[in-house]
Amino acid sequence: MSRLHVFGLWNRESEMYTILTPPQIEMGSGSLASLKEIMATYDSGRVLMVTDKGIRRSGILDRVINAAQKDTNDFDIFDRVLPNPDIAIMEACGQVVAAADYSLIIGLGGGSPMDLAKAAAVLPTNGGRIKPLLGRGMISKPGLPLCLIPTTAGTGSEATQAIVVDDPESQTKVAIWDRHVMPQVAIIDPDLTIGMPAHLTVDTGLDALVHGIEAYTARSSNPIAQAMARECIQLVARHLPGAVTDGNDPKARVGMSLAATLGGLAISNGGLGAIHGLAYPLDTIKHIPHGRTVAIMAPWVMEFNRGGNEATYARIARFLGEDVDNLDVRAASQKALNGFINLMESVGVSPYLAEHGIPPADVDELAKEAFRGAQRLLPSNPRNMTEDDAVRIYRNAATR
Repeated sequence: MSRLHVFGLWNRESEMYTILTPPQIEMGSGSLASLKEIMATYDSGRVLMVTDKGIRRSGILDRVINAAQKDTNDFDIFDRVLPNPDIAIMEACGQVVAAADYSLIIGLGGGSPMDLAKAAAVLPTNGGRIKPLLGRGMISKPGLPLCLIPTTAGTGSEATQAIVVDDPESQTKVAIWDRHVMPQVAIIDPDLTIGMPAHLTVDTGLDALVHGIEAYTARSSNPIAQAMARECIQLVARHLPGAVTDGNDPKARVGMSLAATLGGLAISNGGLGAIHGLAYPLDTIKHIPHGRTVAIMAPWVMEFNRGGNEATYARIARFLGEDVDNLDVRAASQKALNGFINLMESVGVSPYLAEHGIPPADVDELAKEAFRGAQRLLPSNPRNMTEDDAVRIYRNAATR
């Protein structure tokens, strides 16, 4: 991985921070062709492709194999990936890797196959179990060489030092956060996202947008992460509606792929906050797609967070394309919420829980569960939050 130490010149002038990126990023239309050369670097052994059955059925797997100028028999395929992989499937994939002599792991798909590939690469060299690796910096040994190829534009997992995993025991999402899970190579070819269904474009695109907003506002952020976050927000605001309207629009797809990777780099180096934290039970308990859950919670958490942070949210409003000229900072910060809601409603997503099948009677318990599960992310949220705050946020999101 690439690492850059920088002294900050923002609101904490004397602090140092670290920027981590994959050592090699192949970006742009047609960049999948680089896979042939990348695989030649690891030609001494077998290659495991981690993907899902949908990618296989769509023909994308065949396109990737053809780009490598290889035959299907040159790969072992692990395609038992489901949305939101849990501890058991990650450890099962790790066992597959441990039992063979692989020279390269390739993760192909959205966030779930890529996170599973990350886990499969590090588990064999680090004890084979997920739970001892949970938290920050718990991996002691590098994993196997890893190449990640996203087929959606949202999670940014190809550029992060995180593995997100469902824990059935606690009914929440937990995470491994460690530099050792960063891939050696990321190939981001927007051509692989052309024709992606509109609902998936929406959900993943809104996830990228929330990544930008949370990384920009996090207490743990820094100027480089904020620069990437700012560009992510602007790209999503500019290109998501077009990508939804016309799934074959190459300009929109290029813009969204770039936004997703920048968003991943931004959260990996800047952090997340209460939007992701409070959204988890909507995913793990109510089974709403992840990108949609964070979008639903975003305006209401932003409303809470802007107290004392109005200037930051006024800038976000401008990034979203809102006209904030001649407004005072409080009014301008309100425009960030308006702009976010306008964008999500323009692509068919309501910010109200009731319109996603969650009755008001469920809201308070969901909020308490969300607050409990959000503890690992709340320290980087720009404003301190209590359980009562979380309940009020959920009540605001309940219904029109």
